[in-house]
Amino acid sequence: MKAAGGETRSLPVALGVTALGVAVTFLVPARWAHPVGIALSILGVFLLVGPVAWRRWTQSKESPLVLLDVYPGASSDPTITFKMKLWATLRNGSSTMVHVYAPTWEPQTGGVRAQLPHAAKILREADNGWDPEKNDVQALPRKRVRIWIGLDPTLSVSDFQERHDIRQLGTLVFQLEQDGKNIVQKITV
Repeated sequence: MKAAGGETRSLPVALGVTALGVAVTFLVPARWAHPVGIALSILGVFLLVGPVAWRRWTQSKESPLVLLDVYPGASSDPTITFKMKLWATLRNGSSTMVHVYAPTWEPQTGGVRAQLPHAAKILREADNGWDPEKNDVQALPRKRVRIWIGLDPTLSVSDFQERHDIRQLGTLVFQLEQDGKNIVQKITV
């Protein structure tokens, strides 16, 4: 069963432990029943929400950007320099502002190379759409950013999708600044 945070865990086990704890607390007349019942209830609640809370806490500390979507941007317009772009939408999943620089690209073995000269831009979510393309932006908590990076122009849209489905396009490498610390975050796409 999938939980809100994406982890797979057994909801019936967590609910069962919680229910057992409540039953022991109120239905068993023994002296030891009350503290044991409370402990089982707490354990059940922890099994239910603990993994989600832990992932969200560590993610916001270590990996502020959360990948939401990846898609190709192909053009045959002769005036456009970058014919194949990887577009990605990310969210600042932390509770503080993050300074995000346009990413660099690391191809995987047999993966897709970036088009040279390297180019990438980043856009920040605004109240009425997206701000203009820049080299870096201040991402407010829970707000989205959108990036593009120029890839090998011979890459077809269908090949892009096939490689993305098996995470063999490459890796976006972000330089971030958050709470006075420099962070490198890599996201494989």
